[in-house]
Amino acid sequence: MTLRDYFAGQALAHIIGNLEDWPDDKSEITADADVSYMYADAMLAARKGGA
Repeated sequence: MTLRDYFAGQALAHIIGNLEDWPDDKSEITADADVSYMYADAMLAARKGGA
């Protein structure tokens, strides 16, 4: 597991933890995973001193 994967997993846990209902549509789950990796990329950039 990479640091990026770890950060994405942490972001996804937060996203899922704040859902009202579990989505029935797999495309919504995929979108949440994509957003999690966007957060992970932002966290990695912040570690390097960029935003």
